[in-house]
Amino acid sequence: MPRITEKPPPSRPSNQLRRKYLACLGAWPKAAPLRIETLERSEHDGYVREKLRFQTLPGAWVPAYLLIPHRLKSPAAALLCLHQHAGQFELGKSEAVGRIGSAHANYALRFAREGFVTFAFDARCFEERRTYWDGDGIERDKQSMLGTSLAKLMLWDIKRALDVMATRPEIDARRIGAVGHSMGGFEVGMAMGLEPRISCGVISCGMRTYEGTFRRGERVPAIHYVPGLYAHMDLPEVYGLAAPRPLLVMAGKRDTTCKYEDFQAAAPVLKKAYAQARAKQKLDLFAEDVPHTFSETMYARATRWFRKWV
Repeated sequence: MPRITEKPPPSRPSNQLRRKYLACLGAWPKAAPLRIETLERSEHDGYVREKLRFQTLPGAWVPAYLLIPHRLKSPAAALLCLHQHAGQFELGKSEAVGRIGSAHANYALRFAREGFVTFAFDARCFEERRTYWDGDGIERDKQSMLGTSLAKLMLWDIKRALDVMATRPEIDARRIGAVGHSMGGFEVGMAMGLEPRISCGVISCGMRTYEGTFRRGERVPAIHYVPGLYAHMDLPEVYGLAAPRPLLVMAGKRDTTCKYEDFQAAAPVLKKAYAQARAKQKLDLFAEDVPHTFSETMYARATRWFRKWV
């Protein structure tokens, strides 16, 4: 993979990379009691939707939706659905479950209709957790000044969301996958290297590289802003820590947000990681001639992937 001249990383075994990744993130916060509260429950065509909230840090409550298909054979496979960014801080979990927003980003709803239990929550700075007009930009700066990172706190929320999912009798905790588009895809890639409870991942238009980002003069997305990480590895190596668990990474060849050139640069790195883990068959890299979207073709491929591996 091409790299900027200031960056000198050698190839390292995955266990060394994971230790470096964890060291850059720093110590996890002290867990607060989850204190899960169900706020409402409603019937819909083919599924039940529950709105709930849970606590990740003392006094920090996260609103979420759980979609439970009708005629469910419990405990069932489940998907953690991490919503997109799109610069729309008023949207979050509600877009993922199809209440508002773009139809291509309603994957929690779509996969619930395919028979999966799905769980979507508001990432920090979005929908019911929106604080600033500039959302994650200001929050990222604030957390950096406090000596932590927004990326770590977002990943912490994912870990706590998995804790919530493990409490549900409808969910087989051994069969939890994760899916996301754009920022949600970034989160899947960043989380799988840390969270063995995610048994399978699907990333739609969520592959970037630090090298490409800096060369093009772009800002680093909040979920990728891990101080010190680029001294040791680029993002494809982080995503490769998912091996040997199944991972599908999809890209749009006309994507102007997550550039196709980054996907192309990442491909050999991911292939090498899965080859070293003796799991070549558990990596699928797919590119389609589309812009920054979760296309119908991508949905079909993701559904087959989850049915095979989750």
